[in-house]
Amino acid sequence: MTISAISGTCHNGKIEPLEEIPCKGDKKVIILFLDDRDDLTDKIWDKAVAEDFFKGYSEKDAAYDRL
Repeated sequence: MTISAISGTCHNGKIEPLEEIPCKGDKKVIILFLDDRDDLTDKIWDKAVAEDFFKGYSEKDAAYDRL
């Protein structure tokens, strides 16, 4: 698998690439926000981690809640 990175900016919730996107068709992408505001980054990270945690939660995991 080849991984390519392109630069872009985000304005009002829309991503604007600063260079040509090197693929055609549907592709899976990862969006990384480079932001000096740690509070915003922390909120985004905390929300993503919490969502992933609860997606993987199972009733079998309830045993750990009692420890």
